[in-house]
Amino acid sequence: MCGISVLIDQQNNPVSSSLIRSSTDVIKHRGPDASGFYFGDNFAFGHRRLSILDLSKEGNQPMEYNGLVITYNGEIYNYIELKKDLGEQGYKFKTKTDTEVILASYHFWGEECVKQFNGMWAFVIYDESQKILFGSRDRFGVKPFYYTLNNNFFSIGSEIKQFTTLPDWKSNLNQEVVQAFFKNSSQDFSTGTFFKDVFQLRAGNNMIYNLSNHSFEIKKFYNPKFKTSQTSSRKAINNYQNLFKDSIRLRLRSDVKVGTALSGGVDSSSIVGVMHNLLNDDLDSSELQETVSACFTNKKYSEEDYIDEVVDKFEIKSNKVFCSIDDLEESLQQLIWHQDEPFPSMSMLAQFMVFKKANKRGLTVMIDGQGADEVIGSYYGFYKQLLKEQFKRKDFGKLLGNCLGIPFFQRKETLRALYSKYKTKSIPDFKFLRIDKKIPHKKNDSSFKVDDVFLQKCLNATFDNSLPALLHYEDRNSMAFSIESRVPFLDYRLVEFTLNLPLHYKINSGKRKYIIREACKDYLPTKIYNRHDKMGFVTPQEVWMKSNSNFFKPLYDQIDEITNGFIDTHKLSYEDFLNTFGDKLLWKVIIFSQWVKRFNVTI
Repeated sequence: MCGISVLIDQQNNPVSSSLIRSSTDVIKHRGPDASGFYFGDNFAFGHRRLSILDLSKEGNQPMEYNGLVITYNGEIYNYIELKKDLGEQGYKFKTKTDTEVILASYHFWGEECVKQFNGMWAFVIYDESQKILFGSRDRFGVKPFYYTLNNNFFSIGSEIKQFTTLPDWKSNLNQEVVQAFFKNSSQDFSTGTFFKDVFQLRAGNNMIYNLSNHSFEIKKFYNPKFKTSQTSSRKAINNYQNLFKDSIRLRLRSDVKVGTALSGGVDSSSIVGVMHNLLNDDLDSSELQETVSACFTNKKYSEEDYIDEVVDKFEIKSNKVFCSIDDLEESLQQLIWHQDEPFPSMSMLAQFMVFKKANKRGLTVMIDGQGADEVIGSYYGFYKQLLKEQFKRKDFGKLLGNCLGIPFFQRKETLRALYSKYKTKSIPDFKFLRIDKKIPHKKNDSSFKVDDVFLQKCLNATFDNSLPALLHYEDRNSMAFSIESRVPFLDYRLVEFTLNLPLHYKINSGKRKYIIREACKDYLPTKIYNRHDKMGFVTPQEVWMKSNSNFFKPLYDQIDEITNGFIDTHKLSYEDFLNTFGDKLLWKVIIFSQWVKRFNVTI
């Protein structure tokens, strides 16, 4: 896991050493182990290395191979298999890295090489023979890829903050993205960012940049394949289990210590269980895994009891981080800097503290359960919509079975939803928010049907909205502490297999994540297997904001001045705002204004 930097001078002048170094050094946290540079006639590559495979200097980047040069961030987990196949085609290798395998793959397959990769990546390859730069971002966008044109420089980077080092850089506000953020907490739903004229290459896309005429094109190379398959229950469960185990097996490939982020939910607990089995049996390793978990003294927000169930079952080393308001006060500015953009809740803090603890424990690679909910459709909103459609169709048999499977504390809310028009809640237009009302904002599609098409549409929405934002948070929080985070639920083989299973393998008699539970049943404590509530990385946000006005009120009082009246709060006190609009909106106006201040954004 690393950080990349590319600068192209569109006036065809050489790029200065100081400029590419500045752009690269600002992301030193992504790669503290080494740095390197490559200079072409009118462009330059920069790289910061976090050593994971082949820790020797031979693995440093930018790396050259057969007239190709690469700067690369990520991991290609099936590099060993690809290396063998390419070796049979006559390719020779000097290193034990996956980087060299990418270059050989591009040399052999050209642009189609990315379809051979199982992993996460954002890279740019200089192809000397064609005078082009070939860039690519992995299928689901686990790794970031940003670009902008500023003062005749076309720039590519792993993080937006790299562009702030460009000559005459100005941070300007993108109102469309801001409106979506305030309306629906949406971000990363398009190529746009909070910064005007800063874009991201979307997941599953390639970029080809012509160095001669300075034109570029973007080509999509991947779309999840939807083709619902019919198969027996036992076969489906076995196939899922085998794919899941192989996904984790590949993601255990590392020359540094690997740990796991354990929340106590079904997803992360399944990873811990399977990992334990692989480390102690399949891989014949005596090394026990080590977990890191976020907890709270307030039991309402803590999953400590579930975490203990997993730790006790496998007798593994457990590290717990008890997050507090003091951690938020201490880390807020650091969080804003690393995230590059505002974030809609304090849940970011819990994940941030987990990676901070992992760093202290010497865990350079962490395996995380991110992506499972988006692939299998386990969010409660999906579930309520499914029940409503069954009610409308008078399919009372399935409706009753699903209702009985709902946790008792959620039944009243769900049944009430069946008798009311289902509509995604969004924040109304407020007079104090000066946003152009003509700008469209992203809306969640609630017109789903109760069949497999229903779930596919749900999953399409999360791939466009929820998943990219979650992966953004995951990448920045982990890389803030020089940690590579790996997400086995987003192995494309497992994703496609899951997407194409009939609906009842995903939601069955009220059980969400049915296929995961059954496939990992032997690896899960009974209490986790039967668990139906979902928390994720939560924090006592409302409690903190009500009981710590001494910290939040001064931040609130600065909003009008910082945003130059864009958000007008001077007529409403902190307490009145909290009581009227709630903690969610209050947090967003505070974090937005602090982001404006941190990055000197012009509104």
